[in-house]
Amino acid sequence: MINYFIRPGGVYVKIDTDIKVVSLVLNTDNQKTLSAIINNLDYYNNTVSESASWPTTDQTTYETNKTIVLQDLNSR
Repeated sequence: MINYFIRPGGVYVKIDTDIKVVSLVLNTDNQKTLSAIINNLDYYNNTVSESASWPTTDQTTYETNKTIVLQDLNSR
């Protein structure tokens, strides 16, 4: 199962519970960043615990922000 959240600071978080990985997208006016897929189990477990208090989002919103960041990074 894949779940999507917005972490404080405006970071879009994708958590894949089947393979236990976390992906991050930061799309703000001041910073645009994509994370590598983070498969560290401690990081995964901490992120899952913390995400219980974060607002949820959806795949479309996550992918839209990811596309914007990729376009911005590729245009530099």
